[in-house]
Amino acid sequence: MRKMGRFVLCLAVFVFMYASSAMAVDVKVSGSFDVAGMYEAHPTMTDAASTAFMFQRLKIKTVFEVSPGLSLTTQFAALEKIWGDNRWGGTRGDTFGRPSSGTGPSAPGLYDYDMARENIEIQQVYLSYSAGKIGNFNVGYVPHDTVWGTQWGTSERPVAMVQWGKRAGDFIFGAKYMKNVEGSRTHKGSYTGSFVTDADKDSFSAVIVYRKSFIDTGFKWAYLDARERKPLATGGGVIPASTEQFKTTGHLLTPYIIMTFGGFKIEAEVEHFTGKRKYDDNSGKDIGMQSWSAYLDGSFNKGPFGVGATLAYASGDDPATRGRMEGLPDSTFSTWGGLDYNPGLILWNDDRNVYRGALGSRTSPAGTWQANVRSGVSNAKMVSVYGNYRPTESWDLKLVYLFARADELPVDTGGRFVSKNIGHELDFIATYKITNNLSYMVGAGYLWAGDFFKGSASTLKVKDDYLFTNKLSLTF
Repeated sequence: MRKMGRFVLCLAVFVFMYASSAMAVDVKVSGSFDVAGMYEAHPTMTDAASTAFMFQRLKIKTVFEVSPGLSLTTQFAALEKIWGDNRWGGTRGDTFGRPSSGTGPSAPGLYDYDMARENIEIQQVYLSYSAGKIGNFNVGYVPHDTVWGTQWGTSERPVAMVQWGKRAGDFIFGAKYMKNVEGSRTHKGSYTGSFVTDADKDSFSAVIVYRKSFIDTGFKWAYLDARERKPLATGGGVIPASTEQFKTTGHLLTPYIIMTFGGFKIEAEVEHFTGKRKYDDNSGKDIGMQSWSAYLDGSFNKGPFGVGATLAYASGDDPATRGRMEGLPDSTFSTWGGLDYNPGLILWNDDRNVYRGALGSRTSPAGTWQANVRSGVSNAKMVSVYGNYRPTESWDLKLVYLFARADELPVDTGGRFVSKNIGHELDFIATYKITNNLSYMVGAGYLWAGDFFKGSASTLKVKDDYLFTNKLSLTF
């Protein structure tokens, strides 16, 4: 009995000491919660059935301030899914388990379904430390590209990294190492198979940024090194699967500038990747890699009115070129619009593509990525004009028109596409701010679909697509 009493006393002291130290930690919580509904008439651009569904998304970010200059940041998503979707693993209803296969809840083969989350998914965990004059460090799974450049090419996906940054007057210097993929077969990594030994993807980058009240500009250099199982290079983007090994290396250069003066705002960003895919068998069939993307946006706001225009370009791969790849089928190396840039409600809209799937119905050969329109502007030339009207502090009305063409004619299982014309889109979006933290949006979009969506089937009849959506958003 005496031993039990000592144990209880020691346990009480331990709990008190732990609670006392924990109480010294300051905690800051922020997040968002969205509930949205969507109806789309012709998502496959054919006479196939329309689709309608509702979905929700919760994100909670917590910062634990351990001591001055030292913190731990975490973020999780919960119940990020379509309402009532029961095609999940487990047997206890639609809020349990995880996806039972790679097919999506709203359509087979749903693109980016890995973004439709499990019940709870931890997305970010990283330590931040301020080392005084040396600079600031982030270590762990850190959001990628959250403070870099314009909205073009940005994807807030977490990546395992060690990041350093330092401010010196109006300049910011930074560098980071990222582990994009760990593919060693000596542990349970990202790849499996006896032929994989060192299928890693690593990247290193350095940045310099200059910021004043009227200008924000910077330059980024990144070196990319990917060793992975290789497809057999038959030319261009058509790459059948194989167990061959290859190494891809290259340099990504990204300058940007954002300027504001009066009611005007101009922002521009360019991405250029150059590299090589070298095969381990030294057979001489190495592939040169070269890709570009560019973004220019100008806007003017005066009183309740605003107007603007956007030009965007992302190079595509020409399947006819042998030994050269101009559009890159790998998001690690791609020069593209990124997941955070949504030019319209239909074309390249990430919400739509995550929960509904790629726009169009063409089936691509193994190794290609351009047969449908998905999240992130790729293989495209786009022009957009837009206008805003804010009659009160609570209302924001927006009209958007965009026109898009493919940069190159991709291929599907029937051969080359018959047209580069993706189409014209017109959107109307109205947002009402209920409180400072709660807003409601309704939107309608119409896409006059071009013959790009015929793929290689010249006789296919393409249907225009239209969409209605609404979203209730809470931020805190």
